[in-house]
Amino acid sequence: MPSIYIRAVKGTGLVDRLIRARTGSPYSHVEFAYPFVGSRVYRPSWLGSQPHGGIQVRPHDYLGTVPYDLFRITVSPSTLARVRAAAGAMIGDSYSFASVFDDIAAGLARLGRRRYDCSGFVTTALARGGVHLFNDSIKGKLITPRDVAINGKLVLIERR
Repeated sequence: MPSIYIRAVKGTGLVDRLIRARTGSPYSHVEFAYPFVGSRVYRPSWLGSQPHGGIQVRPHDYLGTVPYDLFRITVSPSTLARVRAAAGAMIGDSYSFASVFDDIAAGLARLGRRRYDCSGFVTTALARGGVHLFNDSIKGKLITPRDVAINGKLVLIERR
């Protein structure tokens, strides 16, 4: 069975520290390993939502040597294809910095607006592909990088 790989970043910059302070998360960012090939890629690019540039594919080293944890979720080939298509369709959408600090904005972002914080992008792309990390009780609430990482469906495979 193929897998989808997700990186949870432990950033150290000012924005990272603000996000961690607001969310209580050890992580400041989450993103997909790209391309979605279903097997481990040695030096993947990363597909995620960032304040500068919104949702886009970035080079494997764009964050330098920042520490991160790498997680995997095993899916069927058809689910992998659906998640790949959903995430690809979101490339070019904007980043929503407001949702990091405003639970209402976070809820609206998950109700179809085309602006996503990193966690919103990852969970929305997965859900559109049929992978639901959370039950309905979390709708309208701020989902943090920590929530994505420890939801119980992802498996930690590497710490860097």
